Amino acid sequence: AIEKSYEENVIEDVVIKDVIGNEKVVTVNIQNIDKVAPKAEVQFDVTKVTNGNVVVTLLANEALKSVSGTSEWTIDPEDNTKATATFENNAEEVVTITDLAGNEAEVPVKVSNIDKQGPELKVSYSEEDMTTMINRDITVTITANEKIKPVEGWTISEDELSLTKVFGENISTTITVEDLLGNASSIDINIANID
Repeated sequence: AIEKSYEENVIEDVVIKDVIGNEKVVTVNIQNIDKVAPKAEVQFDVTKVTNGNVVVTLLANEALKSVSGTSEWTIDPEDNTKATATFENNAEEVVTITDLAGNEAEVPVKVSNIDKQGPELKVSYSEEDMTTMINRDITVTITANEKIKPVEGWTISEDELSLTKVFGENISTTITVEDLLGNASSIDINIANID
């Protein structure tokens, strides 16, 4: 028996001679050595800001044996070069992909377009002193940290960051304001000094 160790794929002809000089040519064809780490492209099903989930897909350049990260990754049983994970919140992680030969590569994944938070709201009144009785109207302004949708009965600013309304009588109410994605926040309006 003749042995030779190969560290990479090869096709070569080897001449074998027996003790009396007979020759035979044998072709050595080794194509199953893989020492190259896989590569993957990262794709997102949603790229704009969303208040839903984002599905991230890794498209590898070869079949994958495993995918591991902070999130739960699933290799597509129909196409083992594709793996997906669903993100419910913004996150950043390094995903390790492993090909069938055991070669590993790290793929950075960052999801930053999920917004499930309602706007931050502040209320202000046209009167600085809301404890002294007055006999005039009070303008209430609700200011948000992001663009908001109109609210019936309120005037929205041109930049869509604030709402105003004039009140001629005392009121205690809660106003719900939505951002452009539909995330809602509420704020209390309390006027008790109009006489």
